[in-house]
Amino acid sequence: MAPYVELGNDFYNGMQQADLDEYSDAIKDINLLIKRFQSWQNQDLTQTIGGAQLSENDQKASDQPTWKCIMQSCEFTMSQGWEWVADDYSSYLNPWGFDPRDVKVPTVIWQGGLDKNVPKQHGIWLAKHMPNARLELKEDESHLGIYVNYEVDIMESGIALLSS
Repeated sequence: MAPYVELGNDFYNGMQQADLDEYSDAIKDINLLIKRFQSWQNQDLTQTIGGAQLSENDQKASDQPTWKCIMQSCEFTMSQGWEWVADDYSSYLNPWGFDPRDVKVPTVIWQGGLDKNVPKQHGIWLAKHMPNARLELKEDESHLGIYVNYEVDIMESGIALLSS
């Protein structure tokens, strides 16, 4: 995600209602957001993480083994407690303590053009402002579908960065 302080209200443009509700809770009182996530504890995560708001591409990707791995990772994380919720959303909405323009290491930013959780202006902004960033914008991909459908490409791009 791009820094909230840089995008301002554009930070939210294109987000689905579930994410807008989560950010609204986080801004009012982070404990409201934690309670929202706690209510998911004993539910099917495939329904609570996006649920009815899953894009068509995410729905297609949800049959793949990588999707199942992502869901298992989420379940494990949620079973460990809820401090991560406050950490994640605080890092999204508060100053980061560094300027992305100062990040000099080569970086590949993978972004789905149909992503309604992290809309594409976030990836575009980061790629434009990080001097050694390359944007892999897949216009027909979504939030989790990109990780499933481009899994090998993403891994290969990471290996290439580490090998250079």
